[in-house]
Amino acid sequence: MGGNGLDEVDYENIEVDKEGNLVLTKDQYVKLANYIEELKAENLKLNMKLEQANKELEKAYADENPFNFTRLSDKITGAGLAALIILIVLNIN
Repeated sequence: MGGNGLDEVDYENIEVDKEGNLVLTKDQYVKLANYIEELKAENLKLNMKLEQANKELEKAYADENPFNFTRLSDKITGAGLAALIILIVLNIN
């Protein structure tokens, strides 16, 4: 087929023309475009979380008490907190 590296590849639900080019339907283009937009949105969310994590890390290094127990209660259950206390006590002994 063509020199585009598509030789010997079976594409599910996608036609390949005589030159080896992929032929997509309008519906497939729309689905692809929507998927790309979903990936962009997810990437933006992850970048925002990363920026926030970096800010929190910088703040932790700047604070005199780098471990903030007041915010811990927002993220951990009572059982998780009990397990954390037990692990700390076991490591001290």
